[in-house]
Amino acid sequence: MPMSTGERFVLVVGQYPDIHIETVTNALAERGVETICLDRHGPDTVSARINAFAPEAEVDTGDGPVALASAAAVWWRVKPAVPVEFAGGSGNENERFRWSEWKQLLGSLQALTPQAFWVNDLAQHREAALKTRQLVMARTLGLAIPDTVIGNDNLQVLDLFERHERVIYKTLSSYLIPPYDIIYTNEVFAPDIVASRENIRLAPGIFQEYIEKDFELRVTVVGTRVFACRIDSQSDDATRTDWRRDQFRDMYATFTLPADVKSKLLALHQQLGLHYAAYDFVVETSGRMVFLECNPGGQWLFIENASSLPITGALVEDLSAAALADRVVELC
Repeated sequence: MPMSTGERFVLVVGQYPDIHIETVTNALAERGVETICLDRHGPDTVSARINAFAPEAEVDTGDGPVALASAAAVWWRVKPAVPVEFAGGSGNENERFRWSEWKQLLGSLQALTPQAFWVNDLAQHREAALKTRQLVMARTLGLAIPDTVIGNDNLQVLDLFERHERVIYKTLSSYLIPPYDIIYTNEVFAPDIVASRENIRLAPGIFQEYIEKDFELRVTVVGTRVFACRIDSQSDDATRTDWRRDQFRDMYATFTLPADVKSKLLALHQQLGLHYAAYDFVVETSGRMVFLECNPGGQWLFIENASSLPITGALVEDLSAAALADRVVELC
C-alpha cells in the first residue's frame, strides 16, 4: 500500500531475490517500520531534481512516488546480481552501459539523503573494502596479520618461501571468471611463481604465509555488538584452505573473543568508519588469532542459521531506531 505523505521509512538499496533483504524487511515490518527496496533490476524508478531550489529526489517501486527526504535510514545491500556487474564478468555493450549508469546514480544516493542514517556510509564502505588498507590498519592497531606480499614482483613473492614453507595466493578484488566461477584462496608453490613471472607482473595479487590453522572465525560487528562464530574448517579437506568452497557444511558454533582481540577489532571497525561488517580470522594451533580481511557487506544468514547468533536482530534494531525516532518523541 502507498505510504502516507512524510512517513519515515527505511530505504533498502539492493535487488530481489535476496534472502537477507526479505529477512530484514519482514523483521522491520513486525516492528511497524515501512521499507522500500530500490531494485535496479526491476521496474523501479528514481529521479532527482537539482536546480536553484533545494535538491529533491523520489523513488517509485510501484505504489507511487515517495520522497527520499522521508528516508530515515538507508541500508546499502547492493550485490552483483548479473555477470556484467562483477569484475571480470561478461556482458554486451548495452548491459555494460546500463550498469555503469546505475552505479553512478546509486553512488549518489547519499548526497540525496543527508538526513538518513546509512549502513554503511558509502565512501567508508568502499574504502574499507580495500584489502591492503585493511591489513595496514589492523597491524597498526595491534592485530596479528599474516606475513604478506602484495604486488606484481615475483622475486618478492619468492622471498616469502625463504621465510615460510607454504604460501597462499588470493585476489585483491572479488573477481568473477565468466560465467559464474570465483577465484578462491589457493596454495601456490615456488616453481610456479618462477614460471609465472610474466603473469604476476601483469596483475598484482596478495601472497601470504600459509597459516596452520586450528579453526577459523567469522566475526560480524553491528555497531559495537560483536558476534563471533567458530568455523571448524580443518575437519574436511575441501575447506582447509578456503572454507567458502563448502560453506554450508555443518561446521559452525558460537565463540567468545578474548577481550583484547575484541577491543582491537572494535577499534578497527570504528577507524574503518563502518556500522556493519564481517571479519575473517584464522586461529593457529598455538591459539594466536590472525586477522585476514574485512567484508563491509558480508553475508551473515548462513552463520545465524547455524549458530543462532542474533545478527539480524541487531541490524533491524538499529534501522528501526532511526525510523521510529520521531514517533518516540511524539509519544513522550
